[in-house]
This record gives sequence, C-alpha cells and structure tokens, in this order.
Amino acid sequence: MNRRKFLVTSTALGGAGLGLGSQFSTTVLADSHAIIAGKPLPIPEVIEPGTGSIGKLDVIVGSKQFIQGIDTRTQGFNQPYLGPVIRFKRGQLASMAITNKTEDIISTHWHGLHVHGAQDGGPQTAFAPGKTWTPELQIDQPAATLWYHSHVHGKTADQVYSGLAGMIIIDDPDAGDNGLPSTYGVDDLPIIVQDRAFDEAGNFLHLKRGPSLMHGFRAGEILVNGAVRPNSSVPRGLVRLRLLNASNARVYSFSFEDKRPFHQVATDGGLLPKPLTKTTLTLAPAERAEIVVDFSNGQSVRLLSAPDAYDPFAK
Repeated sequence: MNRRKFLVTSTALGGAGLGLGSQFSTTVLADSHAIIAGKPLPIPEVIEPGTGSIGKLDVIVGSKQFIQGIDTRTQGFNQPYLGPVIRFKRGQLASMAITNKTEDIISTHWHGLHVHGAQDGGPQTAFAPGKTWTPELQIDQPAATLWYHSHVHGKTADQVYSGLAGMIIIDDPDAGDNGLPSTYGVDDLPIIVQDRAFDEAGNFLHLKRGPSLMHGFRAGEILVNGAVRPNSSVPRGLVRLRLLNASNARVYSFSFEDKRPFHQVATDGGLLPKPLTKTTLTLAPAERAEIVVDFSNGQSVRLLSAPDAYDPFAK
C-alpha cells in the first residue's frame, strides 16, 4: 500500500492533538472483525526502584482486546501487555525482583543499561516458571531513554512480540535543568511503537518462514503503547516524545503530516550536545530517540511513518 497510516492522532484540551499512524500492509485478520483503533493513548504507570524501594515486576500471561469482541492472548510485566515505565536515578543502587508467573522460561534484559553481565538480563540469566530473579543494578550513566525486554535464546522474538517489553527512563539529578519538557504523561510522553498482525481467530500472527525468517516479520497494524493508532491530547507549547521502536524487524521513518519541523534532543546514548532540527526521523528496531515538538498553534496533527524502505521484499 502507498497510503500512510497514522500512528497517533491528537486533540488537546486547550492545546493540540497528536495522532500516530503509518503506511503498511494489511493484517491477515478476516474482514468481518474490526480493529479497535483511535482510543486514547495509554500512559504506562511508573515504578521508581532506588534507595529503600524494590522494583517488583511480575511476568504474566494475559489477554487484551485489539479486535472488537475478541481476546488476544498476550504477556506483560505487571499487566496483560507491555509493562510499566521504570525510572532509575543516576548514582543509586536499584534493587529489582522479577517473578516469572508464565509457563515458559524468560529473562529481563536492561537494553542500553551500563551494568555488569551478571545483571544484564541476557540469555545467560534466563529463569524458569515460578522463579524470581533479583539483580542489583548500579545506575551510573547519563540521562537517557532505554528499554527492557525478555531475551531468551531462540525465544526473544516471540516473547517480545507477545508483549514482554517496556521503557526505561534514566534521570541524572546532578545534570542541572536542561529546560526540556519533563512532566511525565503531560508534556513528556513515552511512545512505544510496534507492528502486529492477527490471524482470523484474533491471535497474534508471527510468521517465521521464507522471507520473514531471513529478514524478520513485518506486520500491518501499528500499536503505540499497546493501543492501535491511538489519539492523545497534548498541551499547547513544547512536548517531548520519547520514541522507542520495539518492533521485531520494521524500520520506521517518522514525520508529521503537516511537515512541521521538530528538534531531536537525544539518541540511544542520551542527550545530544545541542538539538538537531529535522522533519523526518528513522529508527531501526530497538533504537530510541527523543524529540521536542511545538504544538503552540493548537492544531491537531498526525505523526506518521512511511513504508519501510529497508524491507527487501517491499513493492
């Protein structure tokens, strides 16, 4: 398809509207079922492990309705799909307790966090159903947007696809005021973007054969924070979007429908020395970026993604 699909659209109370969309192929879902799109953008709850506080995550099996009247089997951290935002503070020791309440071996990898391999959560630290993993994470890196996900050898793609992922925000209390929007859920928004497909029964469809086996599976519906192409109300003025490509294979090229410029202020490694003015931003799987957008005009706008130019089988 050559049309663009919106990822997020927004309308704001006394402010502006942000919408998210994309330009992709359709799902396998039968036409008789209706995808539930356009709901409010979910804002994940925040947990802040640190001095005197343990970050507890229960890895669970659940279900969620992406399709009207149909429950899709999912997995998540503390909730049916995805997980809370974890905020770490530089200079603190963060104690975590992750309990596996699924029926499969899992791990919890802190993607981008500078920690020793024994606490990294990679395949070597996978743990069985009923077990609890208790890493101690010494947080010592600049402010940044990271993420966490299951990372079991041979199972990572399926487990992330089912929902075992979430965002990490690192705060640096000694860095001073950088003037960036910082009110979480208001003018500082987590934006976790994923592509998903569904079979005719409404289950997640993740093909692993032929081209998909060689180059990764690209699906036709876009989820943002676990919702299909949601809407969000944002205040007039500057708004910070923390973009995470949590898809398995798709590369996104983001831009606003009205071609408005924005400022990229951070990459995977943290804040840039100075903002970069852009009209498009490309993110490969697992990449993160922070952008600041001006919504002072109060007009609704859609954040779009063009077709994946890196898909070797795209028409």
